[in-house]
Amino acid sequence: MKKAVKILNFVFTIIVIIGVSTNDGLSNSYKNIASLNNYKNIYFIPYAQDNYEAKPNSLVADFSKAIETIEKALDNKQIKIT
Repeated sequence: MKKAVKILNFVFTIIVIIGVSTNDGLSNSYKNIASLNNYKNIYFIPYAQDNYEAKPNSLVADFSKAIETIEKALDNKQIKIT
């Protein structure tokens, strides 16, 4: 899924950062979310289960780590998803 755009002899790689926040993250949607891990240049802001008692299928991204995620993505690294 790596796409490059060539402009004036420069090559730019497109990087996608995803912040998952959904009430359906651990049920039907998780298969689709997990399948994105197979693609290059797609990175996730770390996410975790929101409230396991009240919302057992809910996921929420830790948006305080968005900048760190972008910095690591520019180095082709995914920070740990809890």
